Amino acid sequence: MKKFLSTAVLLTLVTILLTGCFLLGGQKAVQNIELKGLKTEYEIGDTPDFSGVTATVVYNDGTTKEVAGSELTFGTIDTSASGKKSLDVTYEGFTVSIQITVKDKSINNDDQKPEDELHIISVELPSSLTSLESKKELFLNKKYGYVVGDDNPFILKLNLTVINNSGIPVEGFSEYVSVFEIYLDGTLLEGDQLNAYAAIDGEKNSVDFTEEAIGKTFTIKTRPEGIDEEDKAEMTRELTVSVVDGLNIYEAWELNYITNYDEFNFEGVAGINMTHTQIADAFLATKGATRPSNLAGIILHNDLIIERTDIPSEYFLDNNRDNELWDAFTIFPHINDSATKTFSIYGNYYTIFSYNLPTVCEYGTGNQDDYVSNGQLFRFSAPTDDGVNHDHTQYKLNINSLYMKDDDSNSDNVETSSRDMRGLIGMKVIYQDVTLENVRLEAFYISFFIDGDQTVATLNETKLYNSWQNHIYIWSSNTIQGGTDEAPSENYVPATLNVTNSEITKCGGPVIIAQTKYAEYASGAKSGAVVNIDENSEVWTLVTGQEAWFKAMYATPIAQQIQQLGYVLQGTLGTSFITQIGEDGQPSGGTVYMNIVFANLSAGTDVETILGATEDLDGKVTIAGTTYMNMNDDFTATHAATGKPVGFGNANVANLVAMTGGAAPVFTTAPGGVCYFDGSALQTALTGDPNMDAMNQAALTMGDYIALHMNNMGIVLGYNIPFGG
Repeated sequence: MKKFLSTAVLLTLVTILLTGCFLLGGQKAVQNIELKGLKTEYEIGDTPDFSGVTATVVYNDGTTKEVAGSELTFGTIDTSASGKKSLDVTYEGFTVSIQITVKDKSINNDDQKPEDELHIISVELPSSLTSLESKKELFLNKKYGYVVGDDNPFILKLNLTVINNSGIPVEGFSEYVSVFEIYLDGTLLEGDQLNAYAAIDGEKNSVDFTEEAIGKTFTIKTRPEGIDEEDKAEMTRELTVSVVDGLNIYEAWELNYITNYDEFNFEGVAGINMTHTQIADAFLATKGATRPSNLAGIILHNDLIIERTDIPSEYFLDNNRDNELWDAFTIFPHINDSATKTFSIYGNYYTIFSYNLPTVCEYGTGNQDDYVSNGQLFRFSAPTDDGVNHDHTQYKLNINSLYMKDDDSNSDNVETSSRDMRGLIGMKVIYQDVTLENVRLEAFYISFFIDGDQTVATLNETKLYNSWQNHIYIWSSNTIQGGTDEAPSENYVPATLNVTNSEITKCGGPVIIAQTKYAEYASGAKSGAVVNIDENSEVWTLVTGQEAWFKAMYATPIAQQIQQLGYVLQGTLGTSFITQIGEDGQPSGGTVYMNIVFANLSAGTDVETILGATEDLDGKVTIAGTTYMNMNDDFTATHAATGKPVGFGNANVANLVAMTGGAAPVFTTAPGGVCYFDGSALQTALTGDPNMDAMNQAALTMGDYIALHMNNMGIVLGYNIPFGG
């Protein structure tokens, strides 16, 4: 987006604001913890030592505070087994997760004396599994079972406590042979029956499930080899797993396995001369790995903290450009093809952290030519070369029980805005049926992006929280359809969002923004976004206009003008979309909030383009079974300023837009109330019949949301805001 300029004209200011993004204000809170003196590498058996740790605490108002280690709360690190661990450090309710590496110590058993014979005295499941119950608390649904894939072995290595004959703990013991038992429906599998479903490798502590096992649920029991008979029960641990088609992954670099198409063209750029997939394949080769063909999905078995070294160096600009990410770049792009039409990610309640990655390149560097830029962590697509006959229902993306977290959280700190406006979108999706089931996306630039028509996305039991711009962005562009004279294809659907049993809260702009690129494509097609939110979902954000985004974009005065419209409604009707009650239900001390749920705009990244738009936009928003905004062409009238027909689902709205030239704000509520702002007062008496006008005014005070129509744009605002306002 380009820098917005203020204007004295109220209606123009309103329009400008609707093209941008908003930030949520709030009380002073910790935004980041910068640790000093923290040891990040241990050997097996070491006791973690935090005595020398100090921290700089950064608050959301830009202030900082030096804190001693004794004031911090440190989580636990399991050093009984090697690998990458996640250490949680908390201060005043804010937690950062730091990656800790535990390395093996070599044990030379040949040098042990007889009296130093080793004894296993206890076993535990891996720390990644023992911490799952606490991780589930971050999700809306805590009842999903554990999932493993069939494409490669599932490693189940226990943590062992070992002593010698003298009773002294032996540090660094990690290599042992496992004994596995696999049960199906309570029956121990043996012989050919076992071989049909799994291959066991005790030395590698792994179970490799076959394709025959997909769709079935097994109980795995495991213990170290050589345990005395009387100790077997005590030394056995078990895990129930469901087998799916996919690849088990344990480290962040393995996410590169999903990159299978050239979404970004590196050829001829900065001397790279490689495609996106060639770069990913070359990087995997340095790990001794090969990208699998026809990959159906990935299954996480650990928290993944993505570092710069976990993705190819070509993804960053050279040293003269700060080594930041390329603009409009996807780190992990994946496309479904005719052989693998469904792709799935099973998170197992684990988290993908991207907050250690750098920003997208700033203005004037690399391929960046806009003031605001962004990239994507993931982009999931389906092929479009089947033209007008593309059937999105044939291609599916399923994501289950996955937590993704970046660091572009909504903030009042204007000093951080440069980084925040050059951040990552959590994921983009296009041309397929998408289901996010029990997913959490937090602190991204934008959480979730529907990138075109022919895309239907369902978010169920999903939590989107605290994004910098907005949570859901819908880009309506019917590029598959073709020219303006073509009728919609049989399989055509507009970009569609369904939200059920979910929480989508606290972001820096409207919760949902929809823009239409080709309003005229195709003839007769309803090319606006369709949004359905059920009665079990919580969808809101509060905007003040004082957040860092507004200050950085010089748009604070614009937000203040928008608030004045809320005061006009409040003064005339006694109710409004503004409130002085904060999200905690307490009085704000005079701060005025607006709850902006949806904004429907024409295409454009600058004010002039938006203001000059004359397209007849479509789009529909239904919340809890009630349609609060309908911009489809049920009723049409001539736009006085452009001479073009405009359509709305409400006849009174269409008539008022035509009567006022399309520039005056027109408000409507679901019960049928309608009014408009003439620049100085709210006009609610429209018929001349006192009884009819009284009914209209009463209807304007009803319902949970109010819709604003102006310049062919539409906005849904939380009317009777559920925070006491």
